Amino acid sequence: LVRGWSFVSAKLSDAAAAKIQRGVQHLDHLQRYLRSSSIAVVIGFVCCACTPLFMITLGQFSVLSLDDCGLPGVRTLTLCCIVYCGVVAWRGGQASRKPRRRGRGDVVLACAVAVYFAYFPVVMLFGDPELHVSTGVHQEYGECGVKAYDIMGWERDDFLCGAGPKSSSASQFQFGAACKSAAEAVGTINIAPALEGNARAWYTVCGRPDPDPTDTWWRLALVSVLGLTSFQVALLCPSAV
Repeated sequence: LVRGWSFVSAKLSDAAAAKIQRGVQHLDHLQRYLRSSSIAVVIGFVCCACTPLFMITLGQFSVLSLDDCGLPGVRTLTLCCIVYCGVVAWRGGQASRKPRRRGRGDVVLACAVAVYFAYFPVVMLFGDPELHVSTGVHQEYGECGVKAYDIMGWERDDFLCGAGPKSSSASQFQFGAACKSAAEAVGTINIAPALEGNARAWYTVCGRPDPDPTDTWWRLALVSVLGLTSFQVALLCPSAV
């Protein structure tokens, strides 16, 4: 790492190298502050920082993997896995580095993460997607063919329209008359979307039956095991990573 920084700093101006070093020092101070802070501060920081860091990481990796910027695909996921597994392996092989102590907040986060990932296969085993009914604010219902652009400049449909969602969402949920029996089964109302009035954005959606529940369960179980294992090791065995 020192040799790598020496090579990079040699290519930069003195002012740029000094700015980068100051930035790294600020990050070190932040890490030490968080380690000595209360559990509430640590958890609050993690909750606020995770999504922005996730978005930044996917944006950079989607470019480096030659996927479209803002549309990460299989190559982006593959590159992320390779890089992060490499970092974990490299860090684990550094026997001379100072081991990090487990903090109080690590235990709380580890328990919360364990419940989160363990809940995935449980929902798949005992849940019924056809009885999942949600009445509230959803994507606006409107005319078909109206396009809008996201923050990355990619085109998308501005409204849900017609008889239901299209593309990948078509196998996940539905609305209108198709939700009548599900709403009655769970004892709630069924509001069909409309082109005018409150029902344009406030309406009922319900789930569709899973075409291959066994395959879905195994996928969720794999994600749960990987997530549970990696987070527990990172949080409860900090000296190993």
